[in-house]
Amino acid sequence: GYRIAFSNFDVDLVSKYTQNDVEQLMQNKTIVRNRLKINSAINNAKKFIEIQKEFGSFDDYLWGFVSYEPIKNKFKKYSDLPAYTKISEKLSQDLKKHGFSFVGPTICYALMQAVGMVNDHTVDCFRYWKLWSIANQVSRSIYLFLNLIFFTTSSNRFNGTILTMLVDAIPVSMQSFS
Repeated sequence: GYRIAFSNFDVDLVSKYTQNDVEQLMQNKTIVRNRLKINSAINNAKKFIEIQKEFGSFDDYLWGFVSYEPIKNKFKKYSDLPAYTKISEKLSQDLKKHGFSFVGPTICYALMQAVGMVNDHTVDCFRYWKLWSIANQVSRSIYLFLNLIFFTTSSNRFNGTILTMLVDAIPVSMQSFS
């Protein structure tokens, strides 16, 4: 429902939503109908575009928080995984300084996990070593190139489907470069 409700996640379109659009979204039973969150999504789309202009891309902005290298944790069990980290707290604070809302450190850490900025697979997971190996074999430029492919298009469309497939999609793509 969210993809349809929010114009296929096209930030250019969402950033131009009016109060009439908000009222229509408030009637949409396929999404959480919270006025603050709907207004936040519209505001955040505007701020997303501002960050793209300031940093060249949202990707460059995000990856700058980890010096363009994924964090490779070595957790042995899921209960060891943090809900947030100092880096996600910094990201959250910086996004808020840029005018974003509903971007606490926990949701920022989830974003970091989803886009590959942090490898939180446990060491006994087959994906952990695959990602570890790939991260050690590919250069920063390949990571940036893959992020460009997966997270941006010329129309500023953020593909939510790719986000949900990310854990599997990025390693498969990176393997062709190793």
